[in-house]
Amino acid sequence: MRYMRKLYKVAALMLCLSTAVVTAGHSYAVTVSEAQQEKKELEAKKSETKKLLEDLEADKDDILAYVSKLDNKMTKLSTGINDIEKKIKKKEKNIQKLEGKIEKAQSDITNQYETMKKRIKYMYENKNTGYIDILLSSGGLSDFLNRSEYIEKISEYDSSMITNYQNAKKNLESKKTELTENKEVLVASKKELVSEKKALNTIFDKKNSELSRYNQEIKDAQSDISEYNNELEKQEKIIEQALLEEQRRIMAEEARKKAEAEKNNPNTGTQTPSQPNTGGFVWPLAISGTITSYFGHRTSPTAGASSYHQGIDVGAPAGTIIRATKAGTVTTASYSSGAGNYVMINHGDGVFSVYMHCSSLNVKQGQSVAAGATIAYVGSTGVSTGNHLHFGISVNGSYVNPLGYVSR
Repeated sequence: MRYMRKLYKVAALMLCLSTAVVTAGHSYAVTVSEAQQEKKELEAKKSETKKLLEDLEADKDDILAYVSKLDNKMTKLSTGINDIEKKIKKKEKNIQKLEGKIEKAQSDITNQYETMKKRIKYMYENKNTGYIDILLSSGGLSDFLNRSEYIEKISEYDSSMITNYQNAKKNLESKKTELTENKEVLVASKKELVSEKKALNTIFDKKNSELSRYNQEIKDAQSDISEYNNELEKQEKIIEQALLEEQRRIMAEEARKKAEAEKNNPNTGTQTPSQPNTGGFVWPLAISGTITSYFGHRTSPTAGASSYHQGIDVGAPAGTIIRATKAGTVTTASYSSGAGNYVMINHGDGVFSVYMHCSSLNVKQGQSVAAGATIAYVGSTGVSTGNHLHFGISVNGSYVNPLGYVSR
């Protein structure tokens, strides 16, 4: 960004130098070759600035596209995590249900065992001590049941019920184990997705930070360009004022010479100042063209262009012949960053015509031209949005509406 600011400062310096040249009186008119070189350097700077902005916009678009992909992936991960969490909750509910069933199965086994103990007690009370001996000598319920030599002495009903309850409990415990394992797999999967999402979030934050940086750089560049365009607008106004000053200087010089001639030849007498002659003017283009902007207040067509139009803009193809609107003497055939290649002609009686944004010039300073003579060609040099001719007429040091003098 420092480089871009430096670039604009260089361009502003060139504008200041150009202004200094313009305001230095008659000596401000530089040669076309010098002007073309200045134009080439300025346009190179502008082109470089435009390229930098295009690169910034392209980089920004790339990051936006990447961030969009990251966002989509994160959305999918979030959806995946939510789905897994739902499955985990479902597994946990099923495990809770199984735990309830396992508790019930254990309770049924215990109840059945208690019933069997009561039966044994009953047998004991009825002097059948065989069961007491079996029970007291066994290591537990399983041992009690597994002693094949006593199995026929246990009630078939008791044995069947306890076995069924034990099988049901084992089946439930097996299902619980399976669900627990499935839950652990889901938890591991969730952990991986959360880890991946965290990594993506880090990248996402980094890219958003880069995006913010690019937005700031683009904003800074646009601010610099706005400042640059303001300088161009000032430059255009300075050029217009300089042209008027030059016209006034020429008029003053002509008046001085006229007064001196009258002094040296008193027989000429005092004459009433002549009024501008609106006759004898021709349309400044070899074709009709299209008037795209009229004289007076307007909305600036491009950054850097004046909002008060000191002439008319006539759109025409590049290379269209530009003609002298009336016979006169070329006072300026030069270049400026605002007007591009331009020509100014003195028609006498305080009337001047100006032709701006030409692609190339066909006359030189001091050259006499006839009305309709080819003086330049349509182009889009200087502050311009496209191929056109800016045509202006000034009378006694002030710009007037050219359409009061010419028509298509």
